[in-house]
Amino acid sequence: MRYNIIQSNGSYSSLLNDNSEKRETVYPNILSTIWNMTLGNQETSSSIASEKENEIVKPKAYSNLTVYDETAWKKYFDYDIEGEIPERPSETITSEIITQMTKTEQKCELEGTPTFSLTLIPKGLNLEKLEFVIKKPIEGKGTSLWPIYNPIRKTIGNETVDKTYWVLFYERIIQGTRNKHYKDQKAIVRQKTFSNSQGTLPGFLEALTCIAFKRAVTGERLFSNYSKHTPDSYIRCKEKIDQNPLMIGGFSHLGIHLRREDKYQRQYVGATACWKF
Repeated sequence: MRYNIIQSNGSYSSLLNDNSEKRETVYPNILSTIWNMTLGNQETSSSIASEKENEIVKPKAYSNLTVYDETAWKKYFDYDIEGEIPERPSETITSEIITQMTKTEQKCELEGTPTFSLTLIPKGLNLEKLEFVIKKPIEGKGTSLWPIYNPIRKTIGNETVDKTYWVLFYERIIQGTRNKHYKDQKAIVRQKTFSNSQGTLPGFLEALTCIAFKRAVTGERLFSNYSKHTPDSYIRCKEKIDQNPLMIGGFSHLGIHLRREDKYQRQYVGATACWKF
């Protein structure tokens, strides 16, 4: 009986039974090729593994969910997250929310296919820091604010996140929320996001962060005035300035608008939902 072994140097050896004749090495070129292919595959696998470390996470279970974690912050915005990073919310919770919202909203052709992002909102983040890093990302396309209502900077622009947390963000306008008053939109969001984890209107910092990641990673402008679905799109934020709710959207080549509600644009202002963890 004979056993064939490929040596580390690419040569071919034969192990023979007792009293067997010594045999010459055969097919060295073929075997060397096979060995080189093996090494090449190993190197390719290593390269792929290295690349995957920097990939944006898209869980297999949810084709409509993208995760932007601390790796994404570093890769796209060169931003280091301070302090402790909380564990990602359980798949049980996120699955329940995504399944419910997708089932409710999937028939709405006007607003587009339901998609979500799960994003880390880091400790120490405020409007000034966020505006600086998202304007010229390390990779992908940037997001600029234009115009920005000045009282926003003076009143809430310097508010800083005191603890890192996750936010699950619905990237579409919820059906039936356009051209509604603030309190009515909040009621619709509560009604349509009823689950073990209640959805709310996003804060402007949360909304802007998720919109900026989408732009950097995919090039898409969420809530754009160039949308193929609608002529102009804004979403409501939970904050108010002088008793007027904030809105964000109208994303164009000039930037994205963050401003107080304008009654003349109310027909374009809808609501989305987010969940904090």
